[in-house]
Amino acid sequence: MSPVEVRDLGEPEAVVTYPLGATYQVRLAGTVVSHHVLQPGWSWEAHVIHPGSVGGCIRWQPPLGCCLS
Repeated sequence: MSPVEVRDLGEPEAVVTYPLGATYQVRLAGTVVSHHVLQPGWSWEAHVIHPGSVGGCIRWQPPLGCCLS
């Protein structure tokens, strides 16, 4: 049985800031868990550039889950 892991997104291991937003990240169970804080005016189409984008072809790993509030 694996040990229980506890992480606090209030104490992130990494913080990535970008125009109109920020991402707070912690490692949990061998993956990265992120909390995104987006400001009014942010849009997926205008502000997201995937690292795997090649000439309009987007290759990326979809998130495991998403919670919007």
